[in-house]
Amino acid sequence: MSKIRLSPAIEAFAESMKAQGKKPRTIKNNVQVLNAALEVWGNIYVNSIQPRHIENLFAAHDWAPSTYNLYLANLRGNFFPWARRHKHIPKDYDPTEGWRTRRVPNVERLWLPVEEFGDLLDAAWNERDRVILALGLYTFARGIEISNLRIEDLDFNNNFVNIYRTKSEEEDMLPMASELKQELLTWTNRYRQMAGPLQPDWFVIPWFQKAKDDRGRWTRAYTLNKVYPHRPIQRPYYQVHGALEVLGYGEMDRTGTHTLRRSGARALFDRLRSEGFDGALMRVQSMLGHKDAKTTQKYLGLTIERHQRNEMLAGKPMFPNVGKSAEIIQIARQSWA
Repeated sequence: MSKIRLSPAIEAFAESMKAQGKKPRTIKNNVQVLNAALEVWGNIYVNSIQPRHIENLFAAHDWAPSTYNLYLANLRGNFFPWARRHKHIPKDYDPTEGWRTRRVPNVERLWLPVEEFGDLLDAAWNERDRVILALGLYTFARGIEISNLRIEDLDFNNNFVNIYRTKSEEEDMLPMASELKQELLTWTNRYRQMAGPLQPDWFVIPWFQKAKDDRGRWTRAYTLNKVYPHRPIQRPYYQVHGALEVLGYGEMDRTGTHTLRRSGARALFDRLRSEGFDGALMRVQSMLGHKDAKTTQKYLGLTIERHQRNEMLAGKPMFPNVGKSAEIIQIARQSWA
């Protein structure tokens, strides 16, 4: 048995995942639960981890079911198999044996009706933040995908926005709707006034230097003449959350770029359905970049079968041909006689 304490084991485990080409987010999620364990257990030897340690870890944190399931899966499926391979614990030993995942409640996330899109754009703190909101509402892009956009990704002649899908690691030419085109033109003209002729490799959403108030404290305002085109905005979540807060949504949980993504997708789905377009879900799925329609269905917070059920039956007869069927059967019986 190779003895190693938890702290260096975490570092070695992270390096192993990095060498295997695991994505940074995957590594971060695995390390997060181990760092939480380090706080609860102390820097113990890995071979001394017992089932009671797992109990203490999860008892010490009130994690949501989805987070609970993720962390349990990371320990069971990643860290402890790594520890077994390196002989830090016995080859047939799993401290999480017997632990089950929790049921994740189907909670509908916040999405804004299309009638509030204009109000949300008007609630932006400045011109740059307004175009962040527009990109989220009209391309359904993730926050990191918006942050990574460069000027060369905007094709105003053919009306496309080239998005790099971070999850699938592929590029996607998304349509530039007329509403988005107007917002992008307005912003790029303002951008040009502040920074000079736009360069292809400049970020569409550059970093601004924050402004200070009379007391020297940082504010939500920005010094618009201090723009850094080669430095992207880091967390568009704050800009989105600020605008949502103006509309009264600021106190709700997880109101960020996914709220924009979800709102735009839901609005498009409802429009396509109202127009009788049978492939509404597939069309929205392609805009979101999902590989599975079930993921899109869950993301939109709806169940297609329920919608179709209600459209077919609400206020309508359930069996409209029952009477006719009975007449046909009666006629058939008489003919047999």
